[in-house]
Amino acid sequence: MLSVGYGKDSQGKLSYNFGPLNKEGGYKRLNVAITRSRFKTVVISSILPEELDEDKLSADGVRHLKRYLDYAKNKDFNRLIEKTEALAFDSSFEEAVYDTLIKDGFSVSSQVGCSGYKIDLAIKHPKKSGEYILGIECDGSQYHSSRFARDRDKIRQIILEDLGWKIHRIWSEDWIDNREHEVEKIKERVKTLLKGSETPLPKNSLKLPKVETVADFKEIKLNSKYQKYNVARLPLSNISLEFNSYSEYIGNNESKIMNNMLSVLEAESPIERELLFKRVLKSFNIQKLGNRIEKLLLGLLEDLKREGKVYVNQNTVSFGKIEISCPVRISTEEERPFVFIPKEELGCAIIDILKNTFSITKEALITDIAREIYGNNRKGSKIEAKIEEAIKYLLKLNSIEESNGKIQMKK
Repeated sequence: MLSVGYGKDSQGKLSYNFGPLNKEGGYKRLNVAITRSRFKTVVISSILPEELDEDKLSADGVRHLKRYLDYAKNKDFNRLIEKTEALAFDSSFEEAVYDTLIKDGFSVSSQVGCSGYKIDLAIKHPKKSGEYILGIECDGSQYHSSRFARDRDKIRQIILEDLGWKIHRIWSEDWIDNREHEVEKIKERVKTLLKGSETPLPKNSLKLPKVETVADFKEIKLNSKYQKYNVARLPLSNISLEFNSYSEYIGNNESKIMNNMLSVLEAESPIERELLFKRVLKSFNIQKLGNRIEKLLLGLLEDLKREGKVYVNQNTVSFGKIEISCPVRISTEEERPFVFIPKEELGCAIIDILKNTFSITKEALITDIAREIYGNNRKGSKIEAKIEEAIKYLLKLNSIEESNGKIQMKK
């Protein structure tokens, strides 16, 4: 038997002095009081929840008392769900989904719910005021790579569905690939729910999945899905590159030089042209790439290009045709200096991050690529300039766009 010892005075006025509940942490007193019963609680109160003016409730303890009285009176948990009329979004992906649903005629609220059970977006019931017909969860591709996040989210969804919610999940990669298809799926789900033809899950089927015990959980890093960079191993050859007084090459090692170029490309393609030249020179025990040697190597590379043996796109050289982006390969600074990573490879890293975060500031994008993917803790001006080059490359190709100081996939 829980008696609320506060009420109106003889003039019918209600004082908002609720003793310990008004103090910091006062909600803990209420929590202790309402959780003692094992079987049944009967609440006795001379005031109704609607008589407590929300604008006059400055303490968390009194706000919780109002909600508890509401639950005791109406036995309706959904009435306790906070409805966010002011728009609030966790990500630009979520905001993009909201904007699209609004354009398609849905009435949508954002961040609906309490504490850790907030639903990203909720579509309002067209005929029943104050009710929601479908909850929308907007998940980035990071959920695919984390077993811990998946298990946590399954449990969360089961609890929400057990409370009566219908949940529809959208993955950012699916949204980017085919937005129209994802919207159609939502429309069909809403139609089905309005007709009442969706079969509810039986209560005994709502069993929590078994979660494996992990002694030492480690967060999966961005670079864990990429392959390691393969460095070409060329045998050393003691040959000299001789030039006359007119800086013309007078040796006869052209075929040996071109074969070494092809060997490097076979292992490391696509590769930056300067790094290709350095690899070849190192096999001849030559440390410096001078003007005369560079001119020679450029001419031999042009010969290979004319013969159709290599492909060249500005500073990028490849064994096969050069695509807009090529797979990311993880390398150390010793194996391959960051400034020699092809723009096409950095472009792939940029697109992978954007698929995961939907939009990001340029500064954060540079940090994620340099540190989280390639492991460069020191983000210097050369590294920034190299990533800037890749960003401009993708902007020129219309693969990405820059809007309001953030970079995102092209819509």
